[in-house]
Amino acid sequence: YLNNGRIKNAVNVSTVAALQPAIQNVHKNANILVYGSSSGNNDVDICQALTEKGYTNVYFLYQGIGRLTWSCFNIENCKDGLSILTDHEGLY
Repeated sequence: YLNNGRIKNAVNVSTVAALQPAIQNVHKNANILVYGSSSGNNDVDICQALTEKGYTNVYFLYQGIGRLTWSCFNIENCKDGLSILTDHEGLY
């Protein structure tokens, strides 16, 4: 029940230590969306590390992808969000 799909072109970075290889070719003003668990503890650390490294467009998806997926399927004004999701077929 926890498989909510994922955002297209997402890269899994589970810790701040694993961040550097994932961002080595990312421009400093690229849009970066950080999402993960609903607790967000490690996610906030990753956001902070990105901004400390000089990334200027870092966004945090509060309450994780589960809330985004639910909203895309259940709130009329959020249906366009389905276009950025993948691996979600059969969830709703």
